[in-house]
Amino acid sequence: MDRSSRHAKVSAKIEALRRRHAEYEEQLRAYAKRNFLSEAEQSEVRRLKRLKLFAKDEIQRYTKIGNA
Repeated sequence: MDRSSRHAKVSAKIEALRRRHAEYEEQLRAYAKRNFLSEAEQSEVRRLKRLKLFAKDEIQRYTKIGNA
């Protein structure tokens, strides 16, 4: 695989991860506006926070790969 092809794939992956990260953030903001969360909703907030952090970590990892 040549460098430009690899760079394009990494860039596409980073962009997909950024969109996913933004979607999680949007969902978390919606929950934050509520005065009360059920146990299930609190669990969903924790899940979204983990997914958002994972996406952020993956963005950083792929950014390093793209710069290599």
